Amino acid sequence: MWSVSLQRALEQNSTLSSSKLLSLATVSPAGFPACRTLRCAEVVPSVGDALSTVLLLPADERSDVVSDLLALSRVQAAWTFPLTGDFFRLSGNALVVGAHPLDAAELNHFCQGADGSQLSEMRQRLWRELAMESKLTYYTTIAEVEVHLQDTPAASSPPRPQRAGAGSSTSSGGGGSDLDAYTPQAVSDTVPADNFVLIMVFVDHVEHVFSPPPPPYSAKPLHRESRPRPPRQPHRSTYTSPTISVARGASRIH
Repeated sequence: MWSVSLQRALEQNSTLSSSKLLSLATVSPAGFPACRTLRCAEVVPSVGDALSTVLLLPADERSDVVSDLLALSRVQAAWTFPLTGDFFRLSGNALVVGAHPLDAAELNHFCQGADGSQLSEMRQRLWRELAMESKLTYYTTIAEVEVHLQDTPAASSPPRPQRAGAGSSTSSGGGGSDLDAYTPQAVSDTVPADNFVLIMVFVDHVEHVFSPPPPPYSAKPLHRESRPRPPRQPHRSTYTSPTISVARGASRIH
């Protein structure tokens, strides 16, 4: 089963900080292809009565990837593991779980037998596992987060989104800081920010290419009777789920 190979590749490449990063390809409402790098927080064997493996990808609702998925839910992800030579191309339908409820009929289109509260709990659990610095990015822009962290070394107070009509600034000087122009907004460790969404990719087709990395270089001279070993050929395998249909127009759960 390909999911076993994926879990094994994740474990054997866990020493790499990039082992959970994958490239997600979508199509914009205007019909243009787009590819973005996202972090896979978790791989779930199944959700509800769905037999397909599900990838859980945290994302920001303000990003273009969310608007792309709401227009067309069909996606493809490319995931590379350099230490073991594994490459996965994962295709499926993506569901965006956010802050607003989803109609039961739309939910059953993706995963029959699951309810909105179950998916919302997944979203809340991933939010609780985020570091505070990561949580701050869902409330304000990156530049404003840097100002907040510099002026509050403990990083324990909430960020201060800009008020309507107030000028933005990234200065971090003492005394008359421009942060006075911001209004505090609570950052909760348990309640996700409205901009925090969970992209659930229900995988229905997989291409797995296994190309072992070359052996480490050895400076020792070869004996006359020894012969170099022929390179190992890449192994390719595919998997297609017959139970998943192509969905156009993803829905959003909150």
